[in-house]
Formats: sequence, structure tokens, C-alpha cells
Amino acid sequence: MDRRSQISAARTTWERNTSYAVITLSNDVSETRLVLKDGANYTMPAGSSVHFKYHAGFWREMWRSWRLRIVSTRLQPVFEFFVYRGMSMERKDKLCRLLKIKDGVGIELGPLSRPLITKDEGDIRYVDAMSTEELRESFKGNIFYETKDFVDIDYIWTGEGMGKIVGDTRFDYAVASHVIEHVPNVIGWLNDIFSVLKSDGKIALAIPDKRFTFDAARAPSTFALMIDNWIRGERRPALQNVFDHFSQAVKVGHDEVVALAEGRVTARDLERHHTDQEALELAKESHFGEVYRDCHVYTYTPRSLLESLRKMISMDLLPARVVDFYDTPQISQEFILVLEKMELTAENKLSAFAQIDGFLAVVRDRVVEIETRDAEIAALKEQLAAEKQLNQRLSASLNSRKAVAKRIIDLSKQAWFGFPAKPLN
Repeated sequence: MDRRSQISAARTTWERNTSYAVITLSNDVSETRLVLKDGANYTMPAGSSVHFKYHAGFWREMWRSWRLRIVSTRLQPVFEFFVYRGMSMERKDKLCRLLKIKDGVGIELGPLSRPLITKDEGDIRYVDAMSTEELRESFKGNIFYETKDFVDIDYIWTGEGMGKIVGDTRFDYAVASHVIEHVPNVIGWLNDIFSVLKSDGKIALAIPDKRFTFDAARAPSTFALMIDNWIRGERRPALQNVFDHFSQAVKVGHDEVVALAEGRVTARDLERHHTDQEALELAKESHFGEVYRDCHVYTYTPRSLLESLRKMISMDLLPARVVDFYDTPQISQEFILVLEKMELTAENKLSAFAQIDGFLAVVRDRVVEIETRDAEIAALKEQLAAEKQLNQRLSASLNSRKAVAKRIIDLSKQAWFGFPAKPLN
């Protein structure tokens, strides 16, 4: 089937009223798999349709940034519909509302094909570890990125001091979406960015919440690991990071995110992407083959990262304060925080601690809440089972007493009236 006939196989219709919007994908060919960018996976039999319903206000901002791309596989007659979700204005407002985008100069790290801030919006410079052409070659065949849309990289940063590649330029802000979990030396990385920011410069970060991603089976990264990587000056993922990433990665789509959030499943219930042996081979390849194996070096929850940042500030390892924070929304996979450069004085540090403590006070530890709820449910189930056993014992005792009373009545009848007594079973 050629591309034109493939595209005609999926009719996209748009409906809207005052309260919600609906996008409908209709499948006129053989069984089709619908895969959303967030991992949601649907199987569509021939002749079926699938509907997505959202509030109209959300869709008014989102509609133009969705793209439908159809890819046919060579091995089987299955078509995959990839709906790329654009960035909602709400998310972008959270990340950028404190940044001087129109009047300042900024840098964005790892923009690939979906930069948070475009050149049309302000003076933004793009930073990555490879040139644009190298990135296109590296991501060739990756179904989640349209390599032709990769932005032109202004600065190539491979781990040396940021000041060496930008010169005397100082920036008003930096933004990075889903980057901080990949860097081997997070303390050094943050300090390197702050070194090229102005005195009130800010770093806006979008961070995956490990509890609702493929990292769900992994424990949150410890502050000790961050210190270890900082002292060693790591510039590539350590073997333990590579093995942990690939051996623990689980398959998480929309349904799994909902189930994890509601406590209906745990990470142990989910299917793994790799076997332990496969993870071992990837780790060995990274070490002996000197292959840079990209992975999630760190795994974060809102609480774990805020607490780690507090320790960095306390130990004079990070000249910054947290000036904005947004917890992971319900049925979502990321949280957002904004750091602002500051001088590490005693007064500033006390103010920074108060800000972080305030954010920590409102963090929703849904996993903890779910575990507590599950423990309460388990205790209630045990109590119910005990009560059922007690009722059974009481019922048996009552039946026995009834039998004894009946026997006494029969014996009394025999004594007074000469009726024969019935034997007691």
C-alpha cells in the first residue's frame, strides 16, 4: 500500500462544543495499532474508530501542534499511527513564566525536534552534545522523532566547561526538558550552566517522575550517588547506571500510568523491556567497547530531587534557590521546577531552605498515600476475615446449643407423656 492510500486509511475528524473537543481516528484497513507519544497503546480492529475527548480550552491551544504520522512495518501488515502531542500552553507557562524570553538571551539544552522556545519567540541558543547532522544520524530510524525537524545546534557541549564554548556571553536563562536525568554529573552540570548565567539567571527544568515512567521499578537516586559522580567528575554513565537502567526498565503506557497512580498495579506487575542478560551485554558494550550508552543515570521524584537540592545548597555545592515548583499532576509523568542563581550567603541559604521546605510541604506523595491506603485495606480485610471466623464459631456454638435444648425437650416429653425421645445426632 503506498503512502497516499495509507493516509486515506485514517480519517481524522474534528468536533467541538462549548465544553469539550473530540478527535476521531477511523480505521478502514486491517487491524491497526494506535500509539500515542506518551506510550498509550490501542488496538483498532478493521472498521473501528477511537475517540479522544478533552476540554475545549485545552484543545484550542493543542490542536495545531498535533501531527499524525503513519508508518508501515516491513515485517507485518500493521500500520502505526503516531500522534505527537504538542506542548500545552499550561505546561509552557509553568516552565517559562519567570524567564525573560522576549527581552533576554537564553540557552536550551537538548531541544532536538521539539524546542521549548523557538527562535521566533526570542534570542535562544540551542546546545547539545552533537551537531545537528550527527544528531540526525544518531536518531535515524527512531520513530518518536522527525529528524528533518531537528533544530540547528548553536553550541556543541561534550562536558568541558560551558564557558569555553560560549565565550564571554552571559545568558538570562536556560531551559531543559527531560535532560537532567541523563547527565552523569548532575552537580557539575548545574554549576556549569549557572557559570554562564547572569546574577539573576534562571534554569527551568521539566523532569520525569520516575514513579510513572519506565523507571517505575527503580529506586529514587540517592544524594550519595550524586556526590560520588561529582567527585569522580563523571562524563559518561557508570556501569551500574547503564545496567540498572536497562535491567529495570518496564513498559509503561497510558493505562499503566493510570493504574500506577491509582495503586491498582505496582512496578513489579509490569513487563520489562530487557532481560538481565541483555542489560549485562549493554553494560559490557558500554565499558569494553567504549560506547557512550545514553540512559537515565538518575531517577527522581519531586520529593527526592527537592531534598537533594536542599543538601546541595546546604553544603555550598549549588549557588541557587528553587523559585518555582509544580508537582506531578494527576495521571502525568513529569514535574517542573525553576532554579535561580544566588550568592551563597547565610541569609540567602536560610531563605532558600524556607522556599524548599514550603514546596516539600505540599508535595503529594501519592505512592506513599497509596501504600498507606493499601495497608489500611489489607488490615480491614484481615479484620473482616477474623470476624467471619468468629461468626462461624458462634454459629456452630449456637447450633450445638439448639441441639442440646431440643434433646432436653424430647427427654422431658418422654418423662411426662411417654413419648419416645429422638436420638441426638
